[in-house]
Amino acid sequence: MSDVELGGYRRDLDHADYRRWIVTRTGPSRIEALPAPAPAVARVLLYDGAVVDVDVEVLTRAAGGLVCVRQHVTDATGAASTWNAWVEAARVRRHP
Repeated sequence: MSDVELGGYRRDLDHADYRRWIVTRTGPSRIEALPAPAPAVARVLLYDGAVVDVDVEVLTRAAGGLVCVRQHVTDATGAASTWNAWVEAARVRRHP
């Protein structure tokens, strides 16, 4: 399979290991930013299929019961990075 068939994905380049990243939903059109990121724990589905508790920061909330959370992840180089994902607000609780 060529790179064109893979949508530009190149197997010869390093890529982040997305398996432990939170699965995101389609983002809503109307959002409300919070005054400051709020530490929380989210019970979420990861791209590897596991459902786990993840320490996150809540960034925004939206109609339809969604919130945008920031997850701390590792990028392709092994450096610290972040990933934002839309998840159901009911699956998020304040950090203990």
